[in-house]
Amino acid sequence: MELYHYLSASSTGAIAEIGLNGVPIVQDLTLKGVRSDVPVNGWLIPGEKNELTMRLRWLKEMPFTPAKVRAKARVVTVVAGGTPAKPEGVLGSIAWPEATVVETADSYPVERAVPLEVRDFPPCHLWRDAARLQTLSAGDRKEILALTEALRTRTLARDAAGVVELQKYKIEDLARAEYHDPGEMLGIARQQLAWMLAPDGNELVSEPLTLETATYDIVAHGRVVLVRRQGVYPAVQVRKGEREFGYAVFCAKISDTWRVVR
Repeated sequence: MELYHYLSASSTGAIAEIGLNGVPIVQDLTLKGVRSDVPVNGWLIPGEKNELTMRLRWLKEMPFTPAKVRAKARVVTVVAGGTPAKPEGVLGSIAWPEATVVETADSYPVERAVPLEVRDFPPCHLWRDAARLQTLSAGDRKEILALTEALRTRTLARDAAGVVELQKYKIEDLARAEYHDPGEMLGIARQQLAWMLAPDGNELVSEPLTLETATYDIVAHGRVVLVRRQGVYPAVQVRKGEREFGYAVFCAKISDTWRVVR
């Protein structure tokens, strides 16, 4: 049976990071509030303790207001044709505030984690292929940065085929995790990027990522490196006229080569 897993999450009133296995998947960095249903088949790791995690931060410069923050998250299982709103089962959930906690300013930051009872794991290759990491060397950081910058510069060059090639492992493996044909999904990705990067009179503008502005977090039980800009923002950020888009960059070392994998 083809099973699909979703992270259903919402938050308001706080800086929020909600995700799986240390990977932030749903975020609110602006206090505007967020609500999202995100497929997470590609983040469930066989043979490991899978966890749903939530981190909420209250900005110190803001006066504390009790009951202002509301957040909830759950990971659900859906059969083909179903929706996260009507799941087959709930693997784990977190909600804030909690009935047993008296909320004060000292309650923050809130950090919670609950185990997920996963029985059927999606058929992806990453967790078999990726080396387990404990630390990153200076050479690793430079190689990861070079890969991330290659993504950025090919985007600025409107090289859709080149951007897809750098993300080939990611696209193919997420296709497997979602029960799609990897080759077909590569073709779709090329078409979508060609449309997104097509000349339209707007210049593509992006600031380089550097060793000083890049941060590297080892997540997913040591298999993946999350690359961010100043610890918060997407590693690759591009402005196109009044619109802005970016890439979350997750790398892994596979057969001694760093690749974009998620």
